[in-house]
Amino acid sequence: MYFTPSRTITYLRSLIDPQNEILLPENRSKLLLALIPDFLTIYPCSEILQSHFPELQTTEQQCQQQQNNQRQPPPFLLGAQDCFWKPLGPYTGEISPSCLKDLNVSLVELGHAERRDIFHETDEQVGRKADAVSVQGMIPLVCVGEVSSPGSILADAVRTAVAECAVQIRAVLESVPSYAPVIFAYEPVWAIGKPVPAGVEHVAGVVEGIRRVVRGSGREGDVRVLIQKNSHEPSFFNNRALARLKLQHWEGAEHDARIAVDLFGPKNPASIKSSYYLSQALLELQRPAEAHDIASAAYKASLETRNPNAEPLSRVILRAKQSIWAAKETARLRNQNETLKRLEDLLQADLDKELSELRARLAAGEIGQIGFKEDEKELLDDGQRRLDVVRDVFASSMGEESMKERVVPDYLIDSITFEIMHDPVVTPSGHSFERTSILKHMQHSPIDPITRTPMTISDLRPNFALKAACNDFLAQNGWAVDW
Repeated sequence: MYFTPSRTITYLRSLIDPQNEILLPENRSKLLLALIPDFLTIYPCSEILQSHFPELQTTEQQCQQQQNNQRQPPPFLLGAQDCFWKPLGPYTGEISPSCLKDLNVSLVELGHAERRDIFHETDEQVGRKADAVSVQGMIPLVCVGEVSSPGSILADAVRTAVAECAVQIRAVLESVPSYAPVIFAYEPVWAIGKPVPAGVEHVAGVVEGIRRVVRGSGREGDVRVLIQKNSHEPSFFNNRALARLKLQHWEGAEHDARIAVDLFGPKNPASIKSSYYLSQALLELQRPAEAHDIASAAYKASLETRNPNAEPLSRVILRAKQSIWAAKETARLRNQNETLKRLEDLLQADLDKELSELRARLAAGEIGQIGFKEDEKELLDDGQRRLDVVRDVFASSMGEESMKERVVPDYLIDSITFEIMHDPVVTPSGHSFERTSILKHMQHSPIDPITRTPMTISDLRPNFALKAACNDFLAQNGWAVDW
């Protein structure tokens, strides 16, 4: 229960974007993913998937299709988060497995630790649900895991865990038809939400024990054992933050990147990339001050450790600083003229209304994610053009130079301190830096901050042309000293 219906639909549309690599034929033959939304959005998700992928069929049809070898396997299986053990009847509020099948649901998640704890689901009830799912031709995805915390002796801990899981597994295997496929997803319940996750040796030992239990059942149908992800492994959150950045899910990217930084530890060099992702997300969320602080700390650490993320972090810092300055400029211009302020407020209100209507069309399924992004960019660009025209008109009519927006060219800015240069020097790679900042950097790391190639102080050369440009700009724009 983390996604709203509109966010679920947006997430699905981003997954079926034609540019998504997982939709490539060669990847579809290797990987099969499951999308398991809440019950409110199963129907719209089914409609969207069916319209894009006619081959997305129920499990029974998929088996026949694979035998005939007629089509590519579908990119996504549609799943449900639970169901009742009766197909139909007077069970108000419950979810019918036969109705789920009609919506092209292929697998149903059952027995999750949260349902066992909060709703007091028993092994017997989970088994009955698994049987009802199998009878409808869907696959039961059954969550299993031990509640008992492990002791200090690994062998005893594994033995106890396998014994607890075996009870849950047998309750399912004894309930479903012997020919029906079943998937078990293992996650130690005692480790959920704990600062210290289950050890690798413990998990491996329990999974092997679970497989022995399954093999001993003598079943004909396919039985698979999955391992639930470790919620305390920072690389999981780091990778998902990157994926969400590419999908332009800025809030989700911020959330995952922050968790990754916390799990790595802020002083751990491995957190530099997570900080880079976090600063990118914050920039897109219009929070440049936060992005600047996080990226600056990560940039300093990357220079000290010769981390390859130094260059992209420098670009983020520059963008953040420009955004901060742009916000100050907007406030300055608006405060100088009350009429201009009111006009800009009206323009912003019109833009907000148009963006709100566009988001409503996306939520209603009238446009896809790609079309939404294109239209959003067009609206934002058009809004900025209108704003520029209004400011130019005011500047011309009032004859005031102060009404023009003040901008510092990128080529005048030092890539280490991100201040305007006064005494620039150029490196063998062709990049220019403020002399004091590059000398301070080389005291710790005798390398080019951008290319990371070895460099000595004697390799530096004064950049007289750039110095003259900096001096000329500062002479005509005294405000730039405070940039």
